[in-house]
Amino acid sequence: MKAEEREKTRKTQALPELWQSLPNVPGVYLMKASDGTVIYVGKAVRLRTRVRSYFREKFTSALTSQMMRYVTEVDYIVTETEVEALILENNLIKAHQPRYNVKLKDDKRYPYLRVTVNEAFPRIQITRKAENDGTRYFGPFVHVRSTRQTLKQLTKLFPIRTCTLPLAEVGNKYRVCLDYHIGRCPGPCADKINVSDYDEIVRKVCQFLSGNTEAVVKELTEQMQAAAEALDFETAAKYRDTLKDVQQAITTQNMDSVSAADEDVIGIAAKTEIACVQLLRVRDGKLLEREHYYLNDADPESLATALSAFISQYYQNAVFVPKTVVLPMPIESMELIENWLSEKQGNRVGLHVPRAGRLRKLQILATKNAEILLTQREQNVVYS
Repeated sequence: MKAEEREKTRKTQALPELWQSLPNVPGVYLMKASDGTVIYVGKAVRLRTRVRSYFREKFTSALTSQMMRYVTEVDYIVTETEVEALILENNLIKAHQPRYNVKLKDDKRYPYLRVTVNEAFPRIQITRKAENDGTRYFGPFVHVRSTRQTLKQLTKLFPIRTCTLPLAEVGNKYRVCLDYHIGRCPGPCADKINVSDYDEIVRKVCQFLSGNTEAVVKELTEQMQAAAEALDFETAAKYRDTLKDVQQAITTQNMDSVSAADEDVIGIAAKTEIACVQLLRVRDGKLLEREHYYLNDADPESLATALSAFISQYYQNAVFVPKTVVLPMPIESMELIENWLSEKQGNRVGLHVPRAGRLRKLQILATKNAEILLTQREQNVVYS
């Protein structure tokens, strides 16, 4: 019997115990049949606890009992938060169309915040559809309620219009609305602000929604402390409440990108002479699946060399190479491999080592998953 067959047999036989070594963290689990088909996708706040329940509980649902007769493998993807798990679950269900997941008749879309940066005086609004239309989208958010709360706090911090008036750069003769009088709009409709000053507000809004909230938090904290020192406790309390709302309002999601980008995100972890490479496959801006590989005789002190060899081997026979391959570190012959991949794919392919932003967070997530898999391999637990 081949090594791969032995591993698969052990995994199938030990299925009821698989949950024991699962990490008890947020994530998504995938139930698979013997042919590798994904038959169910679920999310969990605590993966181990949730998956364990399938093997320890008697189900009242005949459908669930029927499903468990076909399950031979359990795969999973760890996420940073429960919100990310919810969005990833939605993406995976749409991608795999699992037999035992509830088939939703409506195409539920998560809400985004849209800033119309292609207009003279951009406005901000809630939308459920993100398009490549020259505007900027932020999100997705899980609930419309949280999106509205975020929008409410944003207009308190950065007065920006939410109306749909067609405004020009100058010569606007509309009457200002209530938002202007309560300080939530600077009144571009009545030429109360010029384009340059308004653009600065828009820049801060986009910066904040992109996750660069440190400057805003620092300013609010200083204002709260100053008010407290001046014994103006009412004002200090308002700053405190606003600060709390700001810190809770924005949760940047890694699972879903507005851009229709194709990306492979790679993480690597090593112990002694074995390394685990985790590849997260992002297609059309959505994280859809993962793969992992073990590298023997890998030197933990020379991971860049091991990663370079892996990329050369992995993409040698690949039918498709995405536009961007995200790496945890620079590798040997990086420019040469970029040129080779670009020639192979027929268009520019970039190897990218992100320092911040969405791709950096995804790369950290890939590395985290690689570390967990490596730990579980040491415990002789094998996952697909």
